[in-house]
Amino acid sequence: MRVELDVNEVKSLFERSSHQDDVLEGLYRMVIPEWDRIEYIVEGRPHIGEVGWRTIFSLFEEFDEKHHGDFVFPGYMWLGLGFLLDKELKAWEVDTSEVKYIFKK
Repeated sequence: MRVELDVNEVKSLFERSSHQDDVLEGLYRMVIPEWDRIEYIVEGRPHIGEVGWRTIFSLFEEFDEKHHGDFVFPGYMWLGLGFLLDKELKAWEVDTSEVKYIFKK
């Protein structure tokens, strides 16, 4: 499934969150409509266009420096668990077709 993220909605998510986990979960919620029904992700990560990926990475770096200081490497959560950069996608387009998950019973 492909969706287009709204840059203003993404920036708002960073502004109203106080922890990296909240931001990352919020981004997944934006692209996987059935997020509340998912038990866990088995494999895969969403892919996003280059402009979106780089913008979100920068936002994570700023967020980490503001909220977590020297306790974390700025942007590490996006690098480790965030979406994968895909130059074939439009700027803010996200493809979740490779994400496999199990629903709650």
